[in-house]
Formats: sequence, structure tokens, C-alpha cells
Amino acid sequence: MRCRRLAFGIGVAFFTVLCGIGQAQERSEANQDGSAPKSIVPAKQKEQRKQEGAIEAAAFRALLTTYVQKSDRHSPQFVVLSTEKHDRTDLRFLKDLHRSDIVVRRFEEIKIEEIFDDPRARALGMSGIDEYQDRATGRHATVYSLDEIKWTSDTTAEIHYFVAPNPRGGYIGTYELVRKNGRWSVKGIKPGSEYRA
Repeated sequence: MRCRRLAFGIGVAFFTVLCGIGQAQERSEANQDGSAPKSIVPAKQKEQRKQEGAIEAAAFRALLTTYVQKSDRHSPQFVVLSTEKHDRTDLRFLKDLHRSDIVVRRFEEIKIEEIFDDPRARALGMSGIDEYQDRATGRHATVYSLDEIKWTSDTTAEIHYFVAPNPRGGYIGTYELVRKNGRWSVKGIKPGSEYRA
């Protein structure tokens, strides 16, 4: 039994030495194809993760500026800002988007309600139409959703968005974003990506 443990210990030590040699080689030289050594890839991924919040903020800024009509604080518009990982709970992360007429809700704070005798329903030949509503006030709510970020370079990225004024459908598209002087902004909508769902 002691011999078996000793053999196991020697094996682990040998494996550790081999790993150390491999890591040293990765640090000392780049890959043959000219790409960066594997050891710095996690650092790049970490930096990209740090930038994700700024990319999402830029995309939400563009969506709210485009789709939320100006009103006043006495008739606020309720929105859900949903990403692939979580719901945003306020507008502070948008920084320079100063809108007192927008109220942010979590997805669980809204409900789906069927509205009868609605002109939109009659136009479609239906008795009623579903819409998102704020549970607390009964006011209409719109869901703004962002998908996973696709990096196209160190300073450019793409992100899919979905604007759902009701559960039946909405607007789908892809934003192209660029980073200049440390700030992310939407360059435009990817050609051919936007359509009504």
C-alpha cells in the first residue's frame, strides 16, 4: 500500500513538472500561426468580460432613444431591460441617458393581460390581444432584450436585440458597435438584420 502511494506521488510530481515546462514554453513563444500564446488568452477574455457592461449599456441607450417616445414623469413608460444573464434594475448604468419618464421593472414584475375590444385586435379579426402590463399599476410595459455579444475585433462587436411591445412579437435586429477613446457606441444596425417578428 505504501509503495502504491509512493508511486502515485511520483506520478503526480512528474505530471506537475511536465505542466510547468509546457506553460513556460507557452509564455516564452507565440504559436506558430502568429497568434498570441495560449497563456494570455484568459487575460483577453477577462478584459472582454469587463467591457460587456459598457456594450450592453450602449445598446440599451440606442434602443430606448429609438423606441421610447418622449413623455413626462407623470405618465412614465414601463420597460424591462433583459440580457442573456440577468435583468437590469435601473437606468444608472446608462449614465448619460437622463430620462425621468422611464420606469424599469424586473420581468417578474410584469404580467401578460388580454385586452378585449381593442382596435389592434379588431384589425386582426380577434376578440382580444395580449400585452405586457406592470403588475403594480396596470400600465403597458415593453420588454427590451439583448442576446450574447459577438466580438468582431478588440474594438468592435455585434449584439442581437429584440423589442417586444407585446408577447406576440416585436422588432428584431443586430447592432454594430465600436469602441473609440474608451467609449462604446452603436455605429448602426447591421444591414439586413432588422425585421418585424
